[in-house]
Amino acid sequence: MKPKIVIVGYPNFAELARKVLQTVEVPNWMEIEVTELPLQILSKHSRKTNAYLQTLYNHEESTILISGDRSALLLAKELRNLIVPVKISGFDLLEAIQKTQSKEIHLLNFHQNLEQVDNIADTLNVKIQQTVFDSRKQAINILEEFQDRGIKEVIGGSWIAMVAQTYGMKGSFYYSHRSISEAIHYAMNVLRAYQSKLEQFTLFKTIIDTNRNGIITTDENLTVTVASRSVEKMIRQKVGDIRGRNIKNILPNLPIDETTSTNLPQRHLLFEHNFQSMMADIVPVNLHGEMLGHIISIDEVTNLQETEMKIRKKINEKSLKANYNFQQIIGVSPAIKETIKEANQFAKTESTILIQGESGTGKELIAQSIHNASNRRNQSFVAINCAALPENLLNSELFGYEEGSFTGAKKGGKPGLFELAHCGTIFLDEISELPIHLQSRLLRVIQEKEVMRIGGDKVIPVDVRIIAATNRDLLESVYENQFREDLYYRINVLQVTVPPLRERMEDIPVLLDYFLIDEPFLSNLYHGIHSKEFIGLLHSYDWPGNVREFENIMERFKAFCYGEKLSQKTLLSLMEKALYPTPYYSKNSLPQKKENLLITEAETKLIIQAIDKCNGNKVEAARMLGISRTTLWRKLKEIEQYKRN
Repeated sequence: MKPKIVIVGYPNFAELARKVLQTVEVPNWMEIEVTELPLQILSKHSRKTNAYLQTLYNHEESTILISGDRSALLLAKELRNLIVPVKISGFDLLEAIQKTQSKEIHLLNFHQNLEQVDNIADTLNVKIQQTVFDSRKQAINILEEFQDRGIKEVIGGSWIAMVAQTYGMKGSFYYSHRSISEAIHYAMNVLRAYQSKLEQFTLFKTIIDTNRNGIITTDENLTVTVASRSVEKMIRQKVGDIRGRNIKNILPNLPIDETTSTNLPQRHLLFEHNFQSMMADIVPVNLHGEMLGHIISIDEVTNLQETEMKIRKKINEKSLKANYNFQQIIGVSPAIKETIKEANQFAKTESTILIQGESGTGKELIAQSIHNASNRRNQSFVAINCAALPENLLNSELFGYEEGSFTGAKKGGKPGLFELAHCGTIFLDEISELPIHLQSRLLRVIQEKEVMRIGGDKVIPVDVRIIAATNRDLLESVYENQFREDLYYRINVLQVTVPPLRERMEDIPVLLDYFLIDEPFLSNLYHGIHSKEFIGLLHSYDWPGNVREFENIMERFKAFCYGEKLSQKTLLSLMEKALYPTPYYSKNSLPQKKENLLITEAETKLIIQAIDKCNGNKVEAARMLGISRTTLWRKLKEIEQYKRN
């Protein structure tokens, strides 16, 4: 309900008030209305009027009443509302007197005479007679006497001005446009101050009530003034029951004496209440050196422990976003540059992408970079390793489940990763390990763009871009009936092949800089680390774990370097030790790759057949195979290398 100003008066007073309101700009957060009360109600007995007004306004503390100067005295006795009287100024009297034609002016006043009358009489050279009445009956007697004396005109308040007419006299009332306007603006200023205080208190109360902690405020005598709703549950007492009581009687074990004696904040105070361990912060409130009271924040220790656990869990949760982009991929070799260029071009499309590469080559890094270069960059990036979860969990993680669909199902159900990735990207790492029956569900999601939760009876539309990755030859898995052929062609729309580290040896120096040179004790050994002997040693290694293994070996190398006097010979020795840490892990014992994991006899046969059918036209052959010219060129190079081995 909006704060309100109500102007109360007789018909002539109300009519003038309405005219004044036409010139007043009223803010939209407050209301102003005029109540015109019938003359017979007010003229019979003032108590009836007050009782009538009480039923209208007494329960609305934000309502201000404006009434005549004399009527306001009566209203103030009966109502709790603020009553603003319309003051009678000398200017008002002058205007009223100037309207009369008589040299003898008769003023009828309720309760007391007007002070400024004598000065006005001298100024206008007229005789002004004031007569006071204290009751309706007395006023009637005075008017009857005036009638007998032949007085034709009187000046007074609204009631006198109207009743005088019934006795054959002209009645003028001494309220003006100016005086009512001043009263309205005064009431509006009061409401503005009230509104400001109300807004501050409402904000304060909202802050207190929305705070999970229990908040209690006291005055300087430790009497409770405000308490939040959460206090009720903690101390098992109603807010209404503790307001107005001393805080020591409510929380007898609360250590508040030190705060009152030192006037300093006290935090993390432990105390017992109702056999519960609680913690409190007590802050004194001072204004210009004067103690106004205290703000006390309390909470149960068990709540604090639960909150800490939730915060830890949230911090450790992996956010659904991609953290890498193409600029963060380390490498200067033509192979990695070509891969980045191709992946960046594919990012601009909405097609499904299959990323192939050995373990440790950075397939997820490429997938995140594709997402961040796409139009979906501001949406979720959801990654899942299809080989990391048991089959039953993988099903529920991918597609979600409804409440009660199986034993241990979370109350309310749980959305699957496809739902979480809606409008974004889902990255299916090691997709070759996806069970056959889940492959059929994935195929349906790709085709229909909708999922159904386990135990659910409705489909949920999803808009998801799929990026899959594998370190195996999916085509070979198709031939071995381990991977669905129709799913293979669905996810193998665009191919990105991440080259192994042994095929991008040019990147080893820049990878060295990235993993080693930031170490202070190695920064001065740039030339030693980049020497031909040192780089040659790294080139001689086959890197079966690729960049991931390279990073691990660099960590091992740094650990060996601590505390050592590093000469060129020592660097070579320590790196060789990092590459081959045990006698069982030596150059001779390492398995040598006799074939490239990314090219198989079946795939080689398909490529050769395609080139033959196209009469050597590699562009047509690539189109027939559904791959890019760059990918075909790389695979031909792998075939040649395979034949040489």
